[in-house]
Formats: sequence, C-alpha cells, structure tokens
Amino acid sequence: AADDHAGAGQLFAQALGRNREHIGAIAGLVKCQIALGDLEGAAEALALTPEEKENDPEIVSARTALELAAAPADDGEIKRLSAAVEANGGDHQARIDLALALNAAGNREDALDQLIASIRLDREWNEEAARKQMLQFFEAWGFADPLSVSGRRQLSTLLFS
Repeated sequence: AADDHAGAGQLFAQALGRNREHIGAIAGLVKCQIALGDLEGAAEALALTPEEKENDPEIVSARTALELAAAPADDGEIKRLSAAVEANGGDHQARIDLALALNAAGNREDALDQLIASIRLDREWNEEAARKQMLQFFEAWGFADPLSVSGRRQLSTLLFS
C-alpha cells in the first residue's frame, strides 16, 4: 500500500524461506517483481507455485498481471490509438488496444473507461471482447481492488439496464 515494492518483496521472500509453498507470498512476490520491472524474476517466482495450487485465485491474479505486464507501454502507440478512437468512436478494436496500452502505462482508470465505452456502444462486438478484457483486468488487479469493484458495478449497470 505504501508502494515500497522492494521492501514488500523482501518480506514475501522471507515468508517463502519459511514456507516455500505459501500462495500469498508467491503471488505477492510476483506482483512486487512486476512493479519493480523485473518480469523475469516475477516469472521465476510464479514458477514456485505447486501444481495443485495453479488455479488459486491469488496465483491466477499474479499470472494474469504478469501476462499484462509483458505488453510494454508505448506512448507513441497510445497517441496513435487515441487518435484512431477520436476519428472513429465505433472502432472497438482500437478501443480495446488502447485500453491494453493504457493499462500497461499504469493508467488503469482510463483503460477501464475505454472498455466501458466499447460495451456501451455494442456489448456483443467480437463475442463480447471488451467485457472479457475487463474481466482479465479485474483478475490482474485483484477482485477486491477499488477500481475492480467500481468497474464491476459499472459493468453490471450496463449489462442489466
């Protein structure tokens, strides 16, 4: 919570020293490594997951966060995609690609807004691609994350109104 990812990573590593299969410590270490930009270290930490715990929600969240982090942020790409969306608001693929780029850049709220806009325009487009991308974000951010909670509320409002 204090954005001390290095300190938190050390604490998670200590916990793993005591219990090599502690799922919370593995997932926490993965997310710290991602925040520090060490994707290789995050992958190594994720590999510590016991096979029978691969589907644990904390591990799934950490794995999804690592997958999303592997797509690097590119300011030029964000500008290009933003221009494409401005030129054609109905370009759902550009909106989803923009959401991915914004998320990679750490701009999660704007990423969520792009997906909400796409769903608002046509929620069925490409087999509900925007909704599925939202769910992947929620999984990566953690379902208790305030933005995930807010996003789920917005999604429910759209789907059930």
